[in-house]
Amino acid sequence: MKRIAVILALILAISCVLPVWAEGEPAADKSAANAGALLEAWTQERLAAIDQNDPKQMSEAYTYPYPDCINGVWSTDGTMDKLTFAYVQGRKAEAEAELACVEDQSSVTLVEGGKYTIKELLEVQYSLADYIGAESGVAGYGIDQKRNCVRVDLVVNEPASGDTEKTLAMTYGDKVGFNDTDGYAVPAMGTFKPAAEQSAADEAAKCGTPGVPTYLLIIIVAAAAALCVLVYFAVRKNKE
Repeated sequence: MKRIAVILALILAISCVLPVWAEGEPAADKSAANAGALLEAWTQERLAAIDQNDPKQMSEAYTYPYPDCINGVWSTDGTMDKLTFAYVQGRKAEAEAELACVEDQSSVTLVEGGKYTIKELLEVQYSLADYIGAESGVAGYGIDQKRNCVRVDLVVNEPASGDTEKTLAMTYGDKVGFNDTDGYAVPAMGTFKPAAEQSAADEAAKCGTPGVPTYLLIIIVAAAAALCVLVYFAVRKNKE
């Protein structure tokens, strides 16, 4: 009976202490002073979640660190303090949740973007590496966040430009857009593989970095308490 009483007393003590301990945990700071600070937070979180020895992942982290529901970010007033965020069509609620942590909401402008995510456009961009060069009339390409497509710059006087435009339009549809240029087609750059899936990193790109879950700490403490009880009775039994 004494052993049962001791165990019950320990369990009661733990149940009383743990809620107080959990309440005393400092909450993770998920706020950002303005839109620019949020963009910087996204960048740092993406950098922490990737292989920093991979140049392609590093480039994506600095250029497109946004959550998957955001497919465009640009300056609203020429500064980096006030930004316009474009959300993927049909995902406005997700975007609003991502931006809710900005303290100065006047620094945030939310607009509807196109239907493609940055990840989808990056896959197209990498696959276009084979087309760059004088033989195809392509001077360059890159993601146009406002148009929600991969913009392809075609040299006006290059004979191959017309055929390349038709081929790309048939292959990628409205994922590509075209821009005429009087420049020169640059030398071929080689082939990139399609962008790897980074869903884990996208999920990690939230407004703040989570700490150790409270439930995990409770489990650890409870296990330690149970171990102490077992050791106590083992020692007591040996003495008897």
